[in-house]
Amino acid sequence: MRRPGSYSRLCCSTIGSTLAVPNTGGWQTWQDISESVTLPAGTHTLYLYVVQGGFNLNYITFQ
Repeated sequence: MRRPGSYSRLCCSTIGSTLAVPNTGGWQTWQDISESVTLPAGTHTLYLYVVQGGFNLNYITFQ
């Protein structure tokens, strides 16, 4: 990543907190970022809302 960025998550019409994505020094230098989210039972659509771009997203894992 060449510069810091940030993102928020959107689920159930609610925007979550904004998380900072730190500068890692290069486009192929990766850093893990995690967040815990508690959802009510049922089917949900989860969005990743980029507040400030400038970063690469390698993958997203749900557990």
